[in-house]
Order: sequence, then structure tokens, then C-alpha cells
Amino acid sequence: MTREIADQVPSDSPGAREIGFAIPQTYNASRILFDNLAKGRGDHPALIGPLGTRSYAELCAEACRWGHGFMSLGLQRGDRILMFLDDTPVYPAAFFGAVRSGFVPLLINTLTPPDLLQFYLADSGATVAVADAEYGSRFDAGACKETALRTLIVVNGAAPARAVANTIIAENWLPAFPTELAEADIAGELNVSRGPVREAFRALEQAGLVRTEKNRGVFVREVSLQEADEIYEVRAGLDELIGRLAAQRITAAQLADLRELLRKMQQAARLKSVDDYYPLNLRFHAMLAGFAGNRTLEAVYGRLVNELHLYRRETLARGANSFPISTREHADIVDALAKRDGERAARLLYGHAMQSRERLHAALAAPPAPRRAAAATAGKA
Repeated sequence: MTREIADQVPSDSPGAREIGFAIPQTYNASRILFDNLAKGRGDHPALIGPLGTRSYAELCAEACRWGHGFMSLGLQRGDRILMFLDDTPVYPAAFFGAVRSGFVPLLINTLTPPDLLQFYLADSGATVAVADAEYGSRFDAGACKETALRTLIVVNGAAPARAVANTIIAENWLPAFPTELAEADIAGELNVSRGPVREAFRALEQAGLVRTEKNRGVFVREVSLQEADEIYEVRAGLDELIGRLAAQRITAAQLADLRELLRKMQQAARLKSVDDYYPLNLRFHAMLAGFAGNRTLEAVYGRLVNELHLYRRETLARGANSFPISTREHADIVDALAKRDGERAARLLYGHAMQSRERLHAALAAPPAPRRAAAATAGKA
């Protein structure tokens, strides 16, 4: 059901002019996410939390899948999609997928009782709802009575026994839809020409984060374990050079910054917080590359390690001894740099990269880190 909402306040009203408020005639709120691609932030972390980490490129790709999925259900622009979701990566992916495709997400507090849920469904006219598995049972006969709901999409688990008849399990359903980031679609949603979008895709491809297939589109790149092994070998050689150069060129101020960062890493390691430690680890190595004083080396190194983000984080998440080993190795590297011992710094950094590869294989053989039970929180709008 599509509803037109007329804004009775003109965009050039005195109040709007006074605060400098301006909005394009054509606007899509998904720009707050997708603009990060055009600005070259595709490899930057967009989400960091106990239930998963996503870069902007990954989150955009997942949002595209959700958008394609919603469109496959026959929804029309402006239709409402009720979302009964906890704080997992699914939430922003489904939200931005709906918005980008022209639908209106209706975000419901997870403490909502069945009678109030029935009101929201009936009042919004939503024909599709997305819910975490643990809340699926709320969509019983009473909650769905006299509503237009015809499809329930269940995420993060299996469908409960009392779910509505037409139920879709997201993890089985979404993979059928492309993560393609089409130039024309994104240009239309962002209200820009295709030129900036094409440039953003080119930058992401150069960063190794997407791949372009002729006559098909642009797709998020997946790195195989064999490719990761090869990348680690090249990274080890670059790290060795970085250690040798940084030991010669690092300044006292840069060394102090590195020690302060190491202190924060050690604190996060004591808490065994992957979400706190991992960004600090990325920053540590990026700083070292910068301290080497070779911009070409820094650029090549940055592009290479971008392709290892998911594997490196998974090593920390699954490796039982990853934190103490990682912090000890980083402390040894800082010590070698402080002593201007280029050969030792080079040797330590080479070994650090190669040992990281070995820890990756060991981590992948271990079971995934346990998922923390999601807690229902109030105040979700």
C-alpha cells in the first residue's frame, strides 16, 4: 500500500533559509551508507560489534541483496516493511536495502507485545515483515488478524512453529539474489550522474574489494584461502622492508604514538575484545607502513592488506591464544624500532606475517566463536 505524504512546509520557508536547510528534489536516505563508496571508504569498517563486523562495501552488498529480495516479493515503491529486529548486522542491511529500493521500513521495538504488533501491522498495511527468529512466535494468529501481512522473513535462525504460513528463512533465500552494485541503480538512488559511481567502482576494484564482469556488473570480491596464503607471502616481504626502513626513519614522536597505540592494544587484549583490538591492530600496521617513509610502498601495502580483512579478524575471533601472541609480537616490534635495529625489526615483521598465516589455518579448523545471546532493548524506533 503506497501512501503519499505531502510536506506542508515549503523548502524555501524562512525557517529553512535561516538554518541553511536544503534537500534535493530527489533524495534517498540510503545515501548515508552508499556515499561512503563514492568517497573511497569501501574498505573502512561500517559495523563493529559482537555479532559481526562489516566494511562499507560489504554492508552495501548485503543491502543490495535485501533490496533485490524485497523487490522480488512484488512490493511497490512506498510500501511498508515491518522490521522486528535485534542489533545484528542484518538490521542495517535490511533497513538500507528497503530504503534504497524505495520501500519504507517500519522499525519496531523488540519489547512490543502481540496486541501492539497487530496494531502496527494493521495501521501500516505492511504485507512483508522481517523478524529475528527469537521474535517470530510473536507473529501468531492474534497479531496477524485483520492485517495485510502475507510474508514473514525470518533471520538469524529457524522459523518458529507459530510463524505465519508464508515464511521465508533469510539465510536460504538471500543468497539467490545478487550483490551486484549496478551503476544506473546507485546513480538514480543517489541522485548523481553515473560518472562518480563509475569512479567509485574503479577505486574499489583497484583496492581489491570488488570485481567487474563485462556485461554483468560489479560484484563484491571473495578471496579464497589459497589466495589469502599467497597474499600473506607477499605481505611478509613488504612487512620485512617496512621494518627495515621504519627503524631508520621513525621519529621520537612517531615512536611515542606507536607506544600509546600498543598500550591500547594491550588493554583490549586483556579484555579479549576482538571489536576493540582489531581496528587498533589495523592502525598499528598502517602507521608502520607510513613510518617507512615510502609512499609507493605504503600504497601497495594498504591495497594488499585490504583483501585480508575478514581472514585477519576471524583469526583473532577463533584463535584461543591469539591475543597474548599478537600483543607480544607487536611489543617486540616496537622494541626493535626503538633500538633502531632494522634487521631485527625486519625479521620480526616477516615472522609476524607468516605466523599470522599459520594462525589463520589453525583458526579456520576451530569452531566459530560462540554467538552472544541478543538482549531485547528498549528505545528502538
